[in-house]
Amino acid sequence: MRHKPIRPIHLAIRVLLTPVTKLTRESAMVERLHAADIFFAGHFYELESQAQFSELFAGYPKAEQKVRLRLSYMGIRIGEVMSNKLRARFNRLLARVPAKEGKILLELLQTPTVDFFTNSKHASALFDVEVMFVGDLLINFTPASLQKVRGIGAGGAAAITAQLTAKGLSLAMKIPQEIREAYETFLEYGAFVDI
Repeated sequence: MRHKPIRPIHLAIRVLLTPVTKLTRESAMVERLHAADIFFAGHFYELESQAQFSELFAGYPKAEQKVRLRLSYMGIRIGEVMSNKLRARFNRLLARVPAKEGKILLELLQTPTVDFFTNSKHASALFDVEVMFVGDLLINFTPASLQKVRGIGAGGAAAITAQLTAKGLSLAMKIPQEIREAYETFLEYGAFVDI
């Protein structure tokens, strides 16, 4: 099935804000992308050529193929110039979180719970109570309230907490205002395109 490039600006923005962790699960590859200041799909527009893209993925041919295919489905062409209007909107949203650590935190908040948590039963239970993204969980739940979610319980809450801790996150953590605002904007745009 072919996917046409998404043109309306609000849909384009939600595609550009897709976390790179949605594009690849290779942790070493994610670290490499972060080192190159690539946190969201829109950052791939900044690459000048296909060769630069391939250089980023050197040693990870399967990850390169998968990310290239997903970007293509989303209408993002490597080396293509982003429209001035779209670039301005995208940059304005990210300008709220100038530090690298802030962008990584925003990326984590925007990661779907089904991609973040390894236990499908826990991910499904969270989905059932409309916890679609990690940010929903951090903002709306405490350890005690998480245990009460059907299908989670004390054991599940402990496992979920451990996975969050491994990424430097915690339930009911204090999220800087500018990052929280950027996350809320992300939700307003309807999140990411499903790939």
